[in-house]
Amino acid sequence: MIWITGSSSGIAWSSATSLAPFAKRLIISLRKKDKLEELSKQLSSKVELKILAFDMQNESEIADVLREYETELSEVDIMIHNAGISMRSLAQNTEMEVYRTMMQVNYFSIVQISQFLLPYFMKNQGHFVVINSMADKFGVPYRSGYLASKMALNGYFGA
Repeated sequence: MIWITGSSSGIAWSSATSLAPFAKRLIISLRKKDKLEELSKQLSSKVELKILAFDMQNESEIADVLREYETELSEVDIMIHNAGISMRSLAQNTEMEVYRTMMQVNYFSIVQISQFLLPYFMKNQGHFVVINSMADKFGVPYRSGYLASKMALNGYFGA
């Protein structure tokens, strides 16, 4: 079973549509509930599909989903972490709340899900795929919070 977060568009949507014919079961997660019907129509004929709608910004909502679907999620073989947000502002003009949001969505939520899956992955040889950014290798103007969150991911998954 494959689980992909951030599946409403971009890389994750492409991954979901490309992997669906090859996966026995697919779980996709997104926060944009208005995309649910469209996703279901496009994927449900190709794969056994489960859609989990939750906000990666909300730690307790993630915990509720992990608890509610624990039996099903314990069978995940491949976790594709793709959910994330970006930001564009000079560091001196960026409010602390923006940094907190960046770290929650781009780092803490991913660690929260990974910590949940880790015991199952160790037992069943599961795999994490982390969609990150090459920009975290270089300082890029206007992206201080985004880059910090992506560097944190490298630290966690590189350890």
